[in-house]
Amino acid sequence: MASHLGYQLKALGKTSLPVRICMGGRCYHRDAIFKHDFFAATAAYKLEGNTHESNLAGKVVLKVHRCGSLWGWPMIWLGNILVKHEIANLQHLAGMKNVPRLLARYGSTGLVYEYIEGYSLDEKPVLKKDFFDSLEFLLKEIHQKNMAYIDLNKRGNILIRPDGQAALIDFQIAVVLLWRKGITGWPAKRLLKRLQAADRYHLLKHKRRFLGDLLSDAERAESYRITNAIKWHRRIILPLTRLRRRLLGRLYRGDHLALDDTTVRHSESCPERWLR
Repeated sequence: MASHLGYQLKALGKTSLPVRICMGGRCYHRDAIFKHDFFAATAAYKLEGNTHESNLAGKVVLKVHRCGSLWGWPMIWLGNILVKHEIANLQHLAGMKNVPRLLARYGSTGLVYEYIEGYSLDEKPVLKKDFFDSLEFLLKEIHQKNMAYIDLNKRGNILIRPDGQAALIDFQIAVVLLWRKGITGWPAKRLLKRLQAADRYHLLKHKRRFLGDLLSDAERAESYRITNAIKWHRRIILPLTRLRRRLLGRLYRGDHLALDDTTVRHSESCPERWLR
């Protein structure tokens, strides 16, 4: 039986994502819950009925940001900030291939985007030799939009499409930094370059671990070059992440954490992730 504490760690509290959603006169049925953590819950939905309309997405993703309270304190303000930020990021990348195509807003803290077919790098697949070339090309396109992705460390955010090419999902913490010329724009430009350098470090780190034989000597050296941004992340965020996982593991072992009603096994919702 889930405890009161267990529900505080979930973005939707005691509720789950809807079994059915409708938009534009079409309805979608929930197919798999991918993730439900403190900040957001995410699931895939399939279009109901038979249709041959080319403008309809056959499968979509619903992501609902934090709306559950935290020990009685309203947290919907956080969900509002997060959803507005992610929507702005996806709109900034509108028209770009291999990133989520935003379809609609959902409620006060949710968004719906078109499902990208494929599987994640977290599943440790066999990759084509040019996979990381396609990921590097995609990352360069994102960087050219004055954006830093920031979350490339998570293998679950990197998808391998059926054609073997790379795609990226989850732009919740990505940032766009724009500036005017002159001394006032220098700090923003410098910060963006540092964040983008951290993106490239994570790309090369993944390439070293999956297709290390394809790294040049310069790339191999760069894949070990840790930026200050990553150092600070490891000092502050990483300990909090480990603490959260230990807490989740303890709650799960003690039968104090309710799992979402899904039969699909996924790395982000798999309890073994908390028991490492």
